[in-house]
Amino acid sequence: MRRLKNASELISAIAESLGARNDSELADRLGVSRQAISQVRKKGQIPDKWIIKTGEMGGMSLDELCFDEHPEGDFVSIPLVEATLAAGGGSFETDGAVIDSFAFKRDWVERKGRKEDLVLMRASGDSMEPAIFSGDMLMVNKGQTRIQQGMIYAVRVDDALYVKQIELHPGDRLIMHSYNPKYSPIEVDLKGDLADTVRVLGRVVWRCHDE
Repeated sequence: MRRLKNASELISAIAESLGARNDSELADRLGVSRQAISQVRKKGQIPDKWIIKTGEMGGMSLDELCFDEHPEGDFVSIPLVEATLAAGGGSFETDGAVIDSFAFKRDWVERKGRKEDLVLMRASGDSMEPAIFSGDMLMVNKGQTRIQQGMIYAVRVDDALYVKQIELHPGDRLIMHSYNPKYSPIEVDLKGDLADTVRVLGRVVWRCHDE
């Protein structure tokens, strides 16, 4: 039984075939701009010429590239992206390139959200200790961006990424709290100059700490 890969999986397969570790390297291999890679990720449509070129360069048939020969069965693959969520000062490692994937039981994933909305990211820093440690893997549900008071979210401010407990206060003030008391809350006025630079990326629905 074969399954046609979706756009995200196909981009990952193209990158792996061409030995590209991130979107910049993938753009170089394909002879396109980094913006072109971003647009394709956003639209979810892979140009035929990219697939043909990858097959020629990587020595793969189009069937090998575009189809998954093994059904997912009881497991679902969730991508791990290169970007890191800063549990401290904002992380500028924001590359959304897929660098790995991990299998989870399908019924468990369905309780966390739609597979298409889930992404894995690493935490960096100590501001969310003892709940989240540097290096922990976090699962972010990109479909849950509406703020629930006291929940933990991945947040982009300007070009920096954070993982914080966030709250909305009167006057459209967004407060990002750290669990570690040595870090002060970060306040953003959603009616001020930074309003257009703040984006809630999704809610953290699972975290894993490796002892």
